[in-house]
Amino acid sequence: AKNEVEEMNMTCLKKLNERFRVPETIRCALESYGYLNILEDVDENNIYCQLCFIDKNPVECVIQLMCLQAYDAETLQAVPNVINDDDRLPSIEHYSCKNCATLAKLYHRCFHMKFYLLRTCEDKLETIGTEHPHNTPDKIVDIAKRRRQWQSQIQNEYCNIWKKVDAISVK
Repeated sequence: AKNEVEEMNMTCLKKLNERFRVPETIRCALESYGYLNILEDVDENNIYCQLCFIDKNPVECVIQLMCLQAYDAETLQAVPNVINDDDRLPSIEHYSCKNCATLAKLYHRCFHMKFYLLRTCEDKLETIGTEHPHNTPDKIVDIAKRRRQWQSQIQNEYCNIWKKVDAISVK
């Protein structure tokens, strides 16, 4: 199942790369920052999307990228940033049209899928550990494995992401 999930995610990333044509600096930012937040209903007059540069696409969103953290894509271990950290901001924002904000979010979630899953599992283990402070780490992991609802939520979330990507028409 792991290989099928990774294959599906890579297929979606490939399709997004074909459809989501943005400057390399923005793609690099989406891949370098671990957290993405989108502010919607932004009304900026006379400013156009910084991702697609189409002047018919007014700004409706602000894409916020936070947590500049380089990591190995296979092991998820932190690695030193190739670029000097002094040259990179801890967070950045880009003005965006609605379409580019949606594509940026999908790209970010697919690109950082393993990292997102790791963070979600760590959060769940921390929550269970707080609920059951006297349990051993092995027991906490067993409890997390038995609680299927949170696992199903993650599966459904990624299935929905992949369906959205699949529905994107390549222009």
